[in-house]
Amino acid sequence: MENKGKILIVTPRFPVPTAGACEQDRLEGIKQLKRLGYDIRVIGKAFDFQDKSKIDLFSEEFGITVETVPYLYTKKRSLLEKVFFSIKRFVWPPYWDGATIEFAEPNIRRAVKESIQEFKPNIVWFDYTYLWPLYRYAQEKKIPIVTRSINFEPRHFLEEDGVSPINLMRYLPKLISEILVAWKSDCVATLNPNEAKIYRLLGAKQVFILPLRGLPPLIGKNTDIKDANLFHVLYMSSTYTVAHNHRALTLLLKKIIPRINERFPNQFIFHFSGSKFPPRLLALINGKTVKYEGYIPAEEMESFLAGIDIAVSPSSKKVGMQQKVFEPLVRGIPLITSPQNIVGYPFYHKQSVLLATVPEQYVDALQILRDNSLRKKLSRNAVDIAKTLFSRETVDSVTQSILDSAKKSD
Repeated sequence: MENKGKILIVTPRFPVPTAGACEQDRLEGIKQLKRLGYDIRVIGKAFDFQDKSKIDLFSEEFGITVETVPYLYTKKRSLLEKVFFSIKRFVWPPYWDGATIEFAEPNIRRAVKESIQEFKPNIVWFDYTYLWPLYRYAQEKKIPIVTRSINFEPRHFLEEDGVSPINLMRYLPKLISEILVAWKSDCVATLNPNEAKIYRLLGAKQVFILPLRGLPPLIGKNTDIKDANLFHVLYMSSTYTVAHNHRALTLLLKKIIPRINERFPNQFIFHFSGSKFPPRLLALINGKTVKYEGYIPAEEMESFLAGIDIAVSPSSKKVGMQQKVFEPLVRGIPLITSPQNIVGYPFYHKQSVLLATVPEQYVDALQILRDNSLRKKLSRNAVDIAKTLFSRETVDSVTQSILDSAKKSD
C-alpha cells in the first residue's frame, strides 16, 4: 500500500495491555491508522508495572516505532520536589488539573520535540484533551493537530466526583483546558454527537464524531435470540473502583434485583463482570441467582456472552461512550439502560433499546423482556443501526475525513 504520510500519535498510558474501553479504543486507533496506509510513530507514557516486552512485540508485529516515557508525578518525590511542583501548579491555573501537568514535564516534552524534529510528521494526533501542553511543538513546525476527545472532561469530573465547592474550583481549570484544545486543534474527534455540539460552541475549527474504534468487529455477534424461561442478565464493568460503576452495582443489588426476584422468582440470574468487587457488597452475591464472574479475559468473552439473554447498565453518564452500553447494542444483546447513556446516538426506546431512569422502570423493563419477540426486535433493530453508524467502512471513512481535513488546514 502506498504510504499516505506520517502521523505521530501522542497518547497517555501506552495501551498494551488493554484494560478497558479507553485503552481498546486507542489501541484500535493506532492499528487503524497503520492499516489505512500511514507511517506511524507513537509516544506514550508507561507505568513501571507494564510489561515492556509486550510493547516491543506489538511494535515489531505492526511495524510501528513506539517510545515510552515513565510517569513522573506518580512517583515518590522529595520535599523540595513537592514544593517546586506545587508552586509550578499554583502560578499557572490550567496546570491545576493533575492530568494535564503530567504532560508538561520535561521527559515527555523532550520526546515529542525530538520526534517531531526527526520523524517530520504530516499530522500530530493527540489522544485525550489534557495533552494540550505538548501542542506547542507541533505549532512551532506548523504541523496540523488532531485531538481525540474521550469525553468532555469537566462534565465527566463532576459526574464521577460530585458537585461541591472544591470540585467546582477544580472544574474551572478543566474547562480552560477544553477551551484551549478547541482553539488550538485543527480537528477535534469526539465520541458522540452531544459532545460534538459542545466543542463547536467552544469554537473548535472542525469537529468530527468518531465512535469507539473497537466496535466494528463486534457488530451482530449475538443475534441468536433464544426462546427461554430462565433469563441470564449481565452488568458489564471494567472495575468497580470507578464511581459510576460502583453506584450502578449498588443500585442493582439493593434496589432492582430484590424487586424483580420478588415479583418473578426463579426467572432471572444476574451476572456481574469486572475487577475489584467491593468487599462490603459480597454478602449480596448468593452464587445462584446473583453471580460475580470477576474479570473475563478477552479470549473467553465470546463463549461467556453466548449465554447472556439481557444486558443492563444503569451507570448513568452524559459523556463519552460506555463500552458496557454500546457493546451489547452492537452485538445484538437486548439492553436496558439510562437515556443519558445513549449520548445522542439514534437508539430509541422500545425500538432498539429499553430506557429507564428509576429502579421500578428497570424492573418493568426486565419484566417485558421475558417476551422473546420483543428481545428479537430490539436485537435486530440495534444491529441494523450499528451497521450504519459503526461499521469498519464508516469508521475508516470518518477517520480519513479527519486526516484529510487536518492536512487542508496546514
